[in-house]
Amino acid sequence: MSQLFVLIGAVLFFEISSALVQEYVVYDKKFPYEWFSTLIQFLMYCGFAFVQNYWRSNLIQSNSNEIHTKKNNGRQQKQSKLVPPWGAYIKVGVVTVVARGFGNWAFQYMTFALKVLFMSSKPVVVIIVGVLFMGKRYPLKDYISTIMMLLGLLVFSIEDSRHSSNSSSYGVIIMTIAQVFDALKSEYQEQALRILDHAKQQDRSQANISSEALVSLWGSLIGTIITLIITIFMGQLLPGIDYLISNPIILPLLFVQYLLSYIASVALLSVIILTDAFTSSVVTTVRKGVSVVLSLFIFGNSINFQHVIACITFFAGVALNMYTKKEKTVKKS
Repeated sequence: MSQLFVLIGAVLFFEISSALVQEYVVYDKKFPYEWFSTLIQFLMYCGFAFVQNYWRSNLIQSNSNEIHTKKNNGRQQKQSKLVPPWGAYIKVGVVTVVARGFGNWAFQYMTFALKVLFMSSKPVVVIIVGVLFMGKRYPLKDYISTIMMLLGLLVFSIEDSRHSSNSSSYGVIIMTIAQVFDALKSEYQEQALRILDHAKQQDRSQANISSEALVSLWGSLIGTIITLIITIFMGQLLPGIDYLISNPIILPLLFVQYLLSYIASVALLSVIILTDAFTSSVVTTVRKGVSVVLSLFIFGNSINFQHVIACITFFAGVALNMYTKKEKTVKKS
């Protein structure tokens, strides 16, 4: 139990710290190159994923007493190689580029608090897409939670546009696109993991390979190549490099931001393993709520009664959505 509390505390601390550093870089330091920032993010995530994959592989290998080569009729049978599911990796890389790139781009047109609320509204996207395009039907509580989240977003957006020069309808459109592709990213990641897990079941010599680390690493590598092309096309590569040279504090801040975020994601995965997805959702929601509050107070953003009501309505909808998910899980079990 103490390990669980430590992990939950780590998720909250690292994610909130990462969010505050991000807001400081974007709004206080006025870092203007969103696609160049996305390129740096992909490069750093590649490095983090490579280190994690290398460390995990060596740890498993050092702790394993089994030899993965067998002798059959006097001949040594070599360990086969896992065939990468390139199609799944490419899908993950493409949708991740759009999700991260548009998410960073949205910072130019909306406040940090509004972006956090949009990032918490993935259930809204899932339900709307499910109803309109897949013909799905959901329980009444899901529709009520969706209406509450949409109402909270609408009120908060209107109040932000009145009191902040940084808010615009463009930000809402861009962030909506980012959320749709972020939802697609989860689907494609699950597909890639299923393919790898199936391949590992067929070849037991590959059982110690981390599917999650492979998907993260190859998705980030492919995303880096795509983002590099976009950054060059948008004319942000050389100006971005010049900006980093003239503002040397930015790169260390970005490194700290993405490192904190990556550590938090690893800790959150451990929370899911020790508990369930519901607990991780509660932790993530609490983290986002605290981030909004700290953003409003630390960075001196304007706040009024309508902002408070909008946040309460929105997070009440999120809580209702998580409660219905918990009910479905209990019924299935």
